[in-house]
Amino acid sequence: MKLWRSILYIGVGYGVGLVVRRWLAAEPPTTEALPPVTIEIQVVDKAAVPHTTTAVLPAPPTAADDLTRIKGVGPTYARRLQEAGIHTFAALAQQTPDTLRQISGLQPWQAADPADWIAQAAEWAVQD
Repeated sequence: MKLWRSILYIGVGYGVGLVVRRWLAAEPPTTEALPPVTIEIQVVDKAAVPHTTTAVLPAPPTAADDLTRIKGVGPTYARRLQEAGIHTFAALAQQTPDTLRQISGLQPWQAADPADWIAQAAEWAVQD
């Protein structure tokens, strides 16, 4: 019985190893910027007179800025800001200190200063 259990454990371990090796070898998805898309829409009004309208969709947002370049914003705060939709220095500079305190989850006893983040973000937005 112990022999069969050992063989079972070895087989399961080998199978898990294969799955993990295949998972680690998989290539991560890329996040490349997509070009703007042009779509032609044909509209037929009640008088049955067709006409064509061309709409140009806006280009996807540019790459996100590295918010950790701001003093006081570490990886955790940067992740929380990005989850809230703040990806650039310009977007961060438009926020209020109370909004940033709420998004980042800052407690009153913490020394981080969202007003300073806003000032630094405004400077970085001008530089970039």
